[in-house]
Amino acid sequence: MRDTSTMVNGFDMASVDALDPELRQIVKRRASLLGPAYKLFYANPVRIVRGQGVHLYDADGQAYLDAYNNVPSVGHCHPRVVDAIARPTWTPTTTCRRSGTATRGWWTRSPARRPP
Repeated sequence: MRDTSTMVNGFDMASVDALDPELRQIVKRRASLLGPAYKLFYANPVRIVRGQGVHLYDADGQAYLDAYNNVPSVGHCHPRVVDAIARPTWTPTTTCRRSGTATRGWWTRSPARRPP
């Protein structure tokens, strides 16, 4: 019998063996890492492989409208958000033993303006 006390349409781990082998492995691994408190939202789990704009796509290319959390306002993989995340990785980092411009810039700031 399905446990629907906490999630009407949640996935029932008792039916995990009915999933295709790849999805079964993903679901079992997820359950072992996250534990029983983190439930899958759907009775038939969807294997999402990518997101673009307001859509998520499964392994077969089926698009799903994602209207959950912050997606309606920003979308998946928004170019400006991706750029803001990636931009810091474009600047070489260095230690104080070298004379890179990023380090010199940091040390020349007044102590009050230096990052913690």
